[in-house]
Amino acid sequence: MTLLAAITIDATITLRELLARIADEADKMNIVIRRVVGNETYWYTWTLEDLRLAAAAAADAWLDLSLTDALNLHEYQSVDHFESGTSENLSDRHGVLLRGTEAIGVLRPGTETTRGGLESMRPSAPRESGGAAAASGREAERKPFSAYPALTAPEQVAAQQEFDLQIGLSETAVSGVAGGPIVGIVPPEFEFDLQVVADGFAFPAGSKTKLKVSRDNFTAAAATVKLIAPQVPEGSTVRGTLEVLFFYEGNLCGQALRLIGVGGQLTGAPLVTEQTKASVSIPDVPAPDLTVKISRGSDDSRLMWTFATPHEIPNQPSEAVASQLKNMSAKSFALDRVRSLAEWDKNSLTALNLVGMGEEISKTMPKEFWLVLDAIWDKKQSADQAAPSVLIVSEDPYVPWELAATTHLFAKPERLDPAKPPFLGAQLRVGRWIPPVSTPFGGDIPTLPPATSARVGDMVVFAGDYAAINNQRPLPLAMEEGDKLTLRYKALRRSAVTKDVSELLNDEVLAEDKKVKVDAIHFACHGEVSADPRHNGIVLSDGNVRLGADMISGSAIGRTSNPFVFLNACQLGLETEGLDGNYGGLAGAFLDQGATGFVSPLWSVDDDVAQEFALDFYKKVFDAAAPVSVAEVMSELRSRFDMNAASPRASYLAYVYYGHPDLNLTKQDGGSNGDA
Repeated sequence: MTLLAAITIDATITLRELLARIADEADKMNIVIRRVVGNETYWYTWTLEDLRLAAAAAADAWLDLSLTDALNLHEYQSVDHFESGTSENLSDRHGVLLRGTEAIGVLRPGTETTRGGLESMRPSAPRESGGAAAASGREAERKPFSAYPALTAPEQVAAQQEFDLQIGLSETAVSGVAGGPIVGIVPPEFEFDLQVVADGFAFPAGSKTKLKVSRDNFTAAAATVKLIAPQVPEGSTVRGTLEVLFFYEGNLCGQALRLIGVGGQLTGAPLVTEQTKASVSIPDVPAPDLTVKISRGSDDSRLMWTFATPHEIPNQPSEAVASQLKNMSAKSFALDRVRSLAEWDKNSLTALNLVGMGEEISKTMPKEFWLVLDAIWDKKQSADQAAPSVLIVSEDPYVPWELAATTHLFAKPERLDPAKPPFLGAQLRVGRWIPPVSTPFGGDIPTLPPATSARVGDMVVFAGDYAAINNQRPLPLAMEEGDKLTLRYKALRRSAVTKDVSELLNDEVLAEDKKVKVDAIHFACHGEVSADPRHNGIVLSDGNVRLGADMISGSAIGRTSNPFVFLNACQLGLETEGLDGNYGGLAGAFLDQGATGFVSPLWSVDDDVAQEFALDFYKKVFDAAAPVSVAEVMSELRSRFDMNAASPRASYLAYVYYGHPDLNLTKQDGGSNGDA
């Protein structure tokens, strides 16, 4: 047996980061990749030569994926591991020799183990796959794939004219089509489920179809959807949008847009897409039970809904369905109605007020959403009694869909957990996400689909000492919250002042004179969101300064890590609209900067409930004997809203969560020791 020297690398870093870190090493260098999933740790062995070959074959977008995604790592591909000092005979074993959580080296069958030190680099045994996926059989044939969506349609059609939209794939970006590359590791033959969304257009044969793809000849893939243009006033011309969504095994993995003129002859500039849609990766994790994509329709009052599920259910909608926001805009609903919920807290009418508003949200959602959800819920109850997981990817930044009421009008009583209040975010595991936008040189922000696992080493906790510094209304329990989190999780304790926050934003957080990789950020502070952008943001302790979305967008957060963010400050879960029509609030800013997830309240919350929510959130996520998803914890904590109490506490329902419904956070020791 041979024991080969190796470098231990975490699977959470990107392939680009790994290649930069070991750029000067020899090809025969052995790499041990450590992948943590919940309470389990899996180990994988590679040579640097194999990694460089995999990187050379991959699309550029792949280089910015984590090693887990870029190398398509699975549990079954992991190798055995052995503790140093074991009495087991390792002469014919292949695997990783460990000392604690670090790899001492890679074991290869062959010659005797060296005694006084590690042998110098010897050629590793060849990998079975010979490429990017270490597997056998069908999995061994999985290879990198990258292709751009190709949409072909007439540039101009007459009103009510029938025409074909041809959908395929291209090696390069297609002129007139907004859509970045779709990347992933795929088998030789696979297929996409396609959904066409075009507000006002009719689909005589339905808006769904399949695109069968041969990986080595993907440009030959072709599918066609027939459309009928809408009626328009005589002599006028309108521009319609044709959007195509690509799903792989229930996961949304690609999107593309093409504009089309309807009516008379268009004049002026040629048809071009208004906004670049981002590339999306083909995920290698199970899809949520239901993925809901909400797109803007022909105007801001119309929303187009599409549904995807890995489950076989009857009567799925054959095309996107529309919902109409009447009278009140989504923005005014969020800023006026939702934000004012704090005024109705802790009285005998609190529950009625929340359910009433929840039913208003439910009525705004298309009935098809509830029918699809019921069919999935029925299947889940028959199989494992678990409530469905739901991922909502919405272009609308305002409506709190988690507060939709699951009363008898919208959900069958036998589906509901009677111990939980009748709201979507309490009954189900719900996560929100925002549609990504492509940047010329920085990849896609944020990535889609969201991450399903993350390790948390160092955590930074900010608490506002308002009374001591600026004579503002104190938050004594926020200070206590910061102290307790620091003690429990060996977090770095900082004050919510300009100097400390600047260090975070500039990626200059230090502990014992060493730079810290921040994996979690927690603020316990005052916050505010209003129609006046000058008042939006986290209220810092010194000088009544607001930490707003622009500061986050201009920061270095996310360049060295993908932190989980919890802003325990009033109203900061409310979104605003940016210059480009996309998310302009703190949630959008942190997610664009690479945050794994984001939690914050939609309205003003009581200091005592805020502390309880935060402390119990981390306790359930970090300290549970078995992994518990963030969305499951959010469901449990929202369910503390007691409908039958004399004075229900609405604060429990205030918190919104952006992230994958199956995201698990694993707490591990960081490199710091608390205060610095």
